[in-house]
Amino acid sequence: MDGWMQGSLARVKLKNFVTYESVEFKTGPHLNIIIGPNGTGKSSIVCAICLGLGGKTNLLGRAREIGEFVKHGTNVAIIELELYNKHGLNYTIKRSISRDNKSDWFINQRPVNLKEVTALAKKLNIDVNNLCQFLPQDMVAEFAKMSPSQLLESTERAVGGQSLIDMHQSLITLKNEHKSITTSQTSKEEYLDKLIKRNEYLKDIVKKHKERTNHLKKIEVLQLKRPWLLYEVARIKFKQLRDGKQALQQRVEVLQEAAKPLEHLVERKKTKKVQIEGTIKTITNELNKINTDIRTVETTLSLDKERLDELREEYKSKVAEAESRAGKILQLKNEVNAYNSELKRATANC
Repeated sequence: MDGWMQGSLARVKLKNFVTYESVEFKTGPHLNIIIGPNGTGKSSIVCAICLGLGGKTNLLGRAREIGEFVKHGTNVAIIELELYNKHGLNYTIKRSISRDNKSDWFINQRPVNLKEVTALAKKLNIDVNNLCQFLPQDMVAEFAKMSPSQLLESTERAVGGQSLIDMHQSLITLKNEHKSITTSQTSKEEYLDKLIKRNEYLKDIVKKHKERTNHLKKIEVLQLKRPWLLYEVARIKFKQLRDGKQALQQRVEVLQEAAKPLEHLVERKKTKKVQIEGTIKTITNELNKINTDIRTVETTLSLDKERLDELREEYKSKVAEAESRAGKILQLKNEVNAYNSELKRATANC
């Protein structure tokens, strides 16, 4: 059958349902419209489709109990729906409703329970609870209250079924993952920027550390060389001092050789000095003796005049002798001073 989709409604049959005593009609594969004046049962057909597919009465906003949909004067209402099956015989769902709110279910004349009916509806992507797929007149206000996300989800369930919902959820998951990955990537890029900046900062530190290490190595090498350099400086200085000492020793030897004649002269002068000092001492002793004699003579004033004259003559003679010796002493002192001066000059030259 061209144009038919799996699970499309192909036929509707009602018996003793609300206002219908018996009605049966087929539908087309595309848009189906039921028209008629108010109160002719258009909404009843919608209710029959909902209840025949396992829907609950609260979805319809009309009667609360299922038995209320049984036509007045009868005890049992029957809803029979035929659904297109492209893989074989169409599915026929039959629901028998009693006035005491009991229902019997059949699929292709086989007794089943409500769970199997809802499972078949779900398999055919039929969901009467989805307002985008099944919108009763009394639920329009509820439909208007749906949020965009609820409308999207309901539309997806109506159009593509659970697979489309799964794809949408997968898309949401992928979007969240993408957002998470983008956030993580942004965070990692920021972290990478921080690492790059830190790397640049550490490059400077490493460079300075290498320079410091090189300087420390140079310092270590120089510290190792320092004792050798100190030794070399000390060795050169020692050599210079040793050479200077040798030169000074040679100069001393030369000066000693040059001073040898002066040493003999100095020894002679020293000997002469000792002799002169001895002579001076002797003359000084004689002068002291003369002075003593003079004092002795002066104390003997009681001697007679002749004796006094003799003594005066003798005194004059002694005085003259003493003056003569004093002159000699002065001459000797001058010679000693001359010898001393000459001795000092000779010593200074040495």
